[in-house]
Amino acid sequence: MDRLSAKERRELARRLTAGEPLPAQYRDVLFPPVPEPRLIWPGQGTMEPAGVPADLGPRPVERVTGNVAKPVACVEVAASGQEVASGSPPGQGWVNRLILGDNFAALGVLDRWDEAAIAAAGGIKLIYLDPPFLTGANVRADVPIGDVGDGRSVSVPAFHDAWPGGLAAYLSMITPRLGSLHRSLATDGCLFFHADVRVSAAVRLVLDEIFGAGRLVNEIVWSYGLGNARARRAFAPKHDTILFYAKSGHYRFDAPRGPVTPAMTAKYRHVRPDGSRFMRSYGREYTLRGGKPVGTVWDLPSISPTGRERAGYPTQKPERLLERIISAVTAPGDLVLDPFCGSGTTIAVADRLGRRWVGIDSSPLAIRTCRNRLRAGGATFDIQTVMASPGDEPELTGLAYRLGPVAVASIRGDQWTVELVDVRVSGPPVAGPPPRRAGQVTVRDGVLVRIGRGGDPDGGDDPLTRHWSDWLDGWAVGTMSAHHGFVALWEANRSRTDRVLPTRATFTVTEDRPAGDQLTARVTDVFGRWWDAPVRAG
Repeated sequence: MDRLSAKERRELARRLTAGEPLPAQYRDVLFPPVPEPRLIWPGQGTMEPAGVPADLGPRPVERVTGNVAKPVACVEVAASGQEVASGSPPGQGWVNRLILGDNFAALGVLDRWDEAAIAAAGGIKLIYLDPPFLTGANVRADVPIGDVGDGRSVSVPAFHDAWPGGLAAYLSMITPRLGSLHRSLATDGCLFFHADVRVSAAVRLVLDEIFGAGRLVNEIVWSYGLGNARARRAFAPKHDTILFYAKSGHYRFDAPRGPVTPAMTAKYRHVRPDGSRFMRSYGREYTLRGGKPVGTVWDLPSISPTGRERAGYPTQKPERLLERIISAVTAPGDLVLDPFCGSGTTIAVADRLGRRWVGIDSSPLAIRTCRNRLRAGGATFDIQTVMASPGDEPELTGLAYRLGPVAVASIRGDQWTVELVDVRVSGPPVAGPPPRRAGQVTVRDGVLVRIGRGGDPDGGDDPLTRHWSDWLDGWAVGTMSAHHGFVALWEANRSRTDRVLPTRATFTVTEDRPAGDQLTARVTDVFGRWWDAPVRAG
């Protein structure tokens, strides 16, 4: 307004009073152009997620080792670069970890409690996130139950992707998290945001604002080969978009290459004693260094329904996709973060490739899926939670378990045998419509039942369990550690191919391990929830 004369101000007031349009010279003065386009949506800035109290640190849940028959061991590196004993308090060293809880709260806890350890690890070099896609559905997983592969399963909540406010509500959720991730990222770090057509365009504008438009390195198209074959009025969707941003111009990048083709082999037909291939041209030698550099269109198949990688969690991505990303922008020992870790593909690949990692998810089912997948691969890590009091899914609130006796069945020297005797399931009875709802899971006479569609209150119901152990995913016997939570001496878990869950555990209790009433049994159900009970000797 200071650039307007008194006469111009009077003219401006007259036009505004009369409702007349403003000439261009007035618009430019009153509303100066912004340097970059900005995305604005209803309710922007009014839905900042809640953090956690400043004095609430990560609560230990479990130390997981790939082989529980061996003593617990994990190399931790302190800020000084020296190895730290496994039992050291959190914050003095680095241990790979899974965190159960909201990722916004978990990032705040990491910044406060693990800042020195993260800095000693070189900072977070890669953040890959595959968040909800605004599908409008609450995504569920069909989890098998029981000892035999007879097709019995229960529908388990995986994650919520229904946003009553549509894209505006989604952006209000994801934007503060992206801001927090940007702050946590190392100066030479990179972020890969995985999305589809529903949100990719809007999220790119948000990321441009957070990182700066010049920090977009690539827009990658992942062509996965599947799609809606029944599409009649549109092309079948067969790709996702991955947005690759760098925090600065100083980031690692080792360009991935495709396979060496027969034509390349024929062209580079000479072989050195070390096995490398080369060709000669005009008196010079040219070494074959791999296939052609990979571009921004990645033709990588998704996981088949019967693939060996499949962990039983919806939205699981193939390991080849994450191998390419992790190998391109990180080196062995670098720290990788996945704040929506889901089935655990990112952290499983990072562990296999020798990277350090953190995985975060608010779904107990996701954390359990990641845990079993990583343990099967031989990983050692901690599970923590940032929830003040972890609760059940709303639909599971009525279900409660009572862990029956866990007793020492026999002792022969240092060989102990412990038996899990009983687990009782209880829940509110469902009698007649309403509140009967087809597909609802409830408990009747100690048996888990899926409500049928028949008109009779008890007609068409499907009993899901036959034995009290059908509802269990696994159980373990171990000790409790103040720093790491539960540490198993023996454990057994169901897998998708091996459904039998033994109820007797035989393991070795050495002199340096607590025994008797200091032993604890931990039972986990198919929802990822767990209960502890003391093992009672004799």
